[in-house]
Amino acid sequence: MEKVKVGIVGMGGGKGFIDIFRESKRAEVIAVCDIIEERAKEAAEEKNIPYWFKDYEKMLKLKELDLVVVRTDDKNHASISLSALDVGKDVFVEKPMAVKMEELEAMVKKVEKTKRILMVNYILRYNPIYRLVKQHADKGMFGKIFYIQREYLHNLDREGILTGTWRAEENEFHTPITGGDCHAIDTFRWILEDEAEEVFAYSSKMAYSKKDYSFPDSIIALIKFKKGTIGKIHASFGCILKYYADLQVMGTEGSFVGNKFYYSTKEEEALSVNLDYPGHPFQPLIKDLLDSVIERKSPPIDVYDGANASSIAFAIMESLKIGKPVKPKVFLRKI
Repeated sequence: MEKVKVGIVGMGGGKGFIDIFRESKRAEVIAVCDIIEERAKEAAEEKNIPYWFKDYEKMLKLKELDLVVVRTDDKNHASISLSALDVGKDVFVEKPMAVKMEELEAMVKKVEKTKRILMVNYILRYNPIYRLVKQHADKGMFGKIFYIQREYLHNLDREGILTGTWRAEENEFHTPITGGDCHAIDTFRWILEDEAEEVFAYSSKMAYSKKDYSFPDSIIALIKFKKGTIGKIHASFGCILKYYADLQVMGTEGSFVGNKFYYSTKEEEALSVNLDYPGHPFQPLIKDLLDSVIERKSPPIDVYDGANASSIAFAIMESLKIGKPVKPKVFLRKI
């Protein structure tokens, strides 16, 4: 394969990926698609891309197409991905991988059947600070991790991307957990190398009316992992605060709190992390994606990662509904 031929669906969130792929000498964006036809046409003309489409099914008929990038609203992630896999294309799909359990099941089965590459965009695995935390965990420097938590406070409405947009629609299921900080769930699974045994959650709805936004705007979830670690997520769309995200890890031999590593109880001995966080570091992610496509190897964030992260998120929402703990379905790797 001389170059991976890429088609991108969704010229809202996906347009920026044209330049990201172009920075790699191993990929070429040959097609773009958007349900707003003019947006696809404008992107193709601006970026000098040979093909543009309104209907992604027509784009999938391009024989030379190798990789389909899905950057649409959440409810369409699964259907587009499944169609692409069906015709022998590899897929890079935005998180969450799907908005229904039956979609997760269908995507896992389809990847197992077709043996195509499917990678999910859990970009926080490429955050340099989180990668350093993962390295410390892998080396056993925290000892036994008994607690992990993340806060995700993001007033989407102040950025004009919540009320009045697709995220507010009930069939999108874009809650602070399922569509927002499913990142935290994936990060916990990745750092701990463990699956959830049980979840429980509380929520409030005070920032937005039911008419403006269909779901709770603030959620606190507890996750009990199989090896005993307790995880906590606080995800809110209603906070009067600039964007804020914070990761904490606590173990029997060390902790990570406030961007500092503690391996003693003395503050002066804490190791501060002085790493720049360059927004979303897509280049290393795209490198791994292209490696997987070219070398035909499993991607670092595969269909099982995507399915298990969303399965936990769905269980959290079910717990809110019934007021009881819920055991998430675990998707076991078969390939």
